[in-house]
Amino acid sequence: MDKLANKFQVSKLLVMKHVGLSPSIYYYQEKPGKKGCLPSRQTFHEKHGKVGNESVVEQIEKILSEPFQDYWGYHNITAELRELGYLINHKKVYRLMKEEKLVKPSARLRPEKVARKFVRFRKVVTEKPLECVEMDVKCVWIPERGKQAYLLTLLDVHTRRVLAHEFAWNMKKDQPQANA
Repeated sequence: MDKLANKFQVSKLLVMKHVGLSPSIYYYQEKPGKKGCLPSRQTFHEKHGKVGNESVVEQIEKILSEPFQDYWGYHNITAELRELGYLINHKKVYRLMKEEKLVKPSARLRPEKVARKFVRFRKVVTEKPLECVEMDVKCVWIPERGKQAYLLTLLDVHTRRVLAHEFAWNMKKDQPQANA
């Protein structure tokens, strides 16, 4: 900009106008630090007016310490605070709980390993081969075709041997067997 303005003896604003550049873009300087507004330090209460975030955190801790209280989620805490007269957003409740380390770790992030007890009651006990036959269908992704194929396996429960395989693009109950 400076070179063009000096070369043609005109102002920078005139050069920016001809180039199609806004002056605010040319003179923009990024500010250091986190973008956006600073978080508020007060919350409005219906009876007490503006109260500090410390009292909101104390109220959250009081809610969480109640006996037989089973919810930790910030949405539920927000609803409870609103019932108590606070005019508060769920995002602010989450921020306050996170700062004070009151947010329960998500069960989706670290699922508890639970023993699958129901399986032991579903075991089939047989006394001779071919007394009970099970079917298992698996979906197999075929990248070259860009679609799923199905693998049907017939198992003898007693011997745990594979009796037959069927691999097809689709499986229907009325479909005739190719390898029967």
